Order: sequence, then structure tokens, then C-alpha cells
Amino acid sequence: MKAADEGLNGLKVLPGEDPMERAWRKTLNSVIDQIVQEDPSREGAIALMDLKLDPGPFPGTKYVDRRSLAVSVALGAVLGAFAVELVLPPLPATWVPAQWIGAIGALLGAVGAVFFARPKEVPDMGRARAHLALLAELTFKTIEATTAKPVEQARKNDGDIARALYDLKNASPDGLVAAAEGLLIEAANGGYEGLRGTPSFVNPSGPSVFSWSADLLDRYEPFGYYDEGDPVMEERAPIVKDGVVLEKGVVRRALR
Repeated sequence: MKAADEGLNGLKVLPGEDPMERAWRKTLNSVIDQIVQEDPSREGAIALMDLKLDPGPFPGTKYVDRRSLAVSVALGAVLGAFAVELVLPPLPATWVPAQWIGAIGALLGAVGAVFFARPKEVPDMGRARAHLALLAELTFKTIEATTAKPVEQARKNDGDIARALYDLKNASPDGLVAAAEGLLIEAANGGYEGLRGTPSFVNPSGPSVFSWSADLLDRYEPFGYYDEGDPVMEERAPIVKDGVVLEKGVVRRALR
């Protein structure tokens, strides 16, 4: 309910904007802020989540203004009585008294006025608050279920990498290679790509050479212009963690 109140508090809608959509965005931001305040480490995982949701139209309640209804009924009665007397031919008094004819017309006019009276629709803040609170609760549970395990795993991975760093710092000259390899293994287990395999300080190898493709622009900054299929050499590898490119690598044209 707190998040829903935040979404509706001082709600101002810009021209052409859906009020319920704006209220939901404010509510969602409030939910995310509360979660991040409790556990800042979840912010990255939440940023990768697809939290788009259609809250539907803003709920409203229809009602008919009493004054407008009274005026409509009175006007309808007058017009109804006048119309009946104008349309119907004079009838013998023995059949239907004249006053009854007018009364029937007035009744028909009044009923018609009530039937055609246009009700007004006003925003129902109570229903909107309940609906936003329900959406906020469902979203909160979704975020909790989605981010709890990744955050817990990320903490474990960070701890493993930190331990490997301390082991490397305290390693003896003879144990540097083993400590460095241990650090690379823990970093690879933590989601960093391109760290598996034999490191160059164990088995020196030349730079990686591959064919250029436009798809590689997501991971590399080209040092020059290359056509599709041109051979390029990796000068600096990209930093990629859990499929997200943290820093692009650099490639240069390979000598033919």
C-alpha cells in the first residue's frame, strides 16, 4: 500500500499521457527504491529485468448529478405532456380525461429524460490504490524470486575471487603461477568470459586472429574500417561478465 500511495501522491498527468500508466511507473519506482535501499547489491540484477506491465485504464465511477437529473426530468415532463397533447387528436372525455392525457405524457417524458441522462465518470482513487498495491506486491515477489539467488551467488563469487586475490598477493615466487591460475579460474567461475584455457604466462601464444563481422561491434572497437571477412587481430580482449559487455575490446587489421 505504501508504494501505491507513492504512485498516486500528487499525480499529475502530462497531455496525451495515461494517468494509470504514470501512476504505475511511480509505484514501480517506489518498489525498486525500497528493495535497493534494503539490499543495494540487487540493483544490477533488477536493471536487467523486464518489468514492463500494462496496468489497464484508470478505474472510474459513474454517477448522475442530482441537480442535472432534476432539471432533465422536469424539462422532459413538460415536453412529454406538450408532445402528447400536440400529437394525439382530441378524444372524448368519456374515454380518457384530458388531465390524464397530460399526466401520461409528462410521465413518459420524465422517464425518457432519466433514460437519456448522461452519467459522469470520476476517477475512483480507492480502486486505483488497491489495483496498484496488488501489482506492486506481485512485482515485489517477482523481483525477490528473480534476484535472490543471483545476488547470493554473486556474493559467493566475489568472496571466492577476493580469496584468490589474497592468495596471489601472499604467494611465494615459486607459487605465483599456481596462484595466478587459481585467480583466473575463480574469475571465470564468477561469470567473466575469455579466462578459461591455458594462460599465456604458462604457454605463450600469439594474438587471436579472426574474420571481421558487423556483429562484433557489440564487443570490439575497430581500429580503422574493415569489410566483412577482413582478417583482424585482437589487440585487447573485451571484458564480458554474465553476457554483459563491461568494456569493449580493440582489434586491428591483421597482416596478410
